[in-house]
Amino acid sequence: MFRADRDVAKKNKSYRAMVDRCRRSVTSGYRVATALSRDASSRVDLLENADFQRALQLIKESAEKSPDSRGSWHWALFQHADPAEAKKIAQYMKTSEYAQLNRGAARLFTSINGNTALSTFWEGQALGDETEGRAALDRCKAKGVPLPFDGK
Repeated sequence: MFRADRDVAKKNKSYRAMVDRCRRSVTSGYRVATALSRDASSRVDLLENADFQRALQLIKESAEKSPDSRGSWHWALFQHADPAEAKKIAQYMKTSEYAQLNRGAARLFTSINGNTALSTFWEGQALGDETEGRAALDRCKAKGVPLPFDGK
């Protein structure tokens, strides 16, 4: 993901602006997932990037070997790259007791940061209720944590 993030930032002004905005508060993989869902030109550049495609394949293979590793970040990555895979991930997130417990624990024990807020936001999108995710983004905004987008 790092190389795809770096290469698309060199090529795409919109993506570069997002990277500049949140370079220290959101990791490259989370920036990539954000851009896939929020910026059409960045999405095209990412989907055409060989490093991104290879990373997606490795992530998919890893998730097949360890299904409990799948979560909202995975869903956000595959939402536009492989909608059928994203649908499977969302179904897992809805039905897996482990996934539900893991999400609850993460919210209790993780401090406010960009990645956690985005994960919570994507979780809401995948599960059909963005209320908690938007609240997490608002908490980051209130604390001055730079996010890839303004939370709207």
